[in-house]
Amino acid sequence: MIYTTDIPLFESLLEVRLGNTTFDLHNEFTCVQWVMDGTQYVLSFTDHQHNTLRISFGEAAIIVNTLPAITTPLTIDLFYRGRFVADDALRDTKDNKGYLYLDFYEGYKLELFSKTISYSLTNTD
Repeated sequence: MIYTTDIPLFESLLEVRLGNTTFDLHNEFTCVQWVMDGTQYVLSFTDHQHNTLRISFGEAAIIVNTLPAITTPLTIDLFYRGRFVADDALRDTKDNKGYLYLDFYEGYKLELFSKTISYSLTNTD
């Protein structure tokens, strides 16, 4: 689990390191599902080797979500922690939560506050 406030601003989060392996969300995986369960938001990505990589956003608050019900896989283009405007000022945290931006090649976007990010990998073979 990673606290989002510990993630450097504007650093790409498209590469995920689990153990000794790095996974490239843009080139190797496609987004196949998103689920909101209470305050936890989960994105599921799959690759051609039958791996499913799940990104869980803990204590999430969705600000912008243009993602449709996913019927065809989506390619993620951008994923980073950034800033937002509040009270006429640029801020990068709110209630100990980072502000995250995700943009997809197909034109969809997701913006959310989240306290934590965690990753899990499963193989369906």
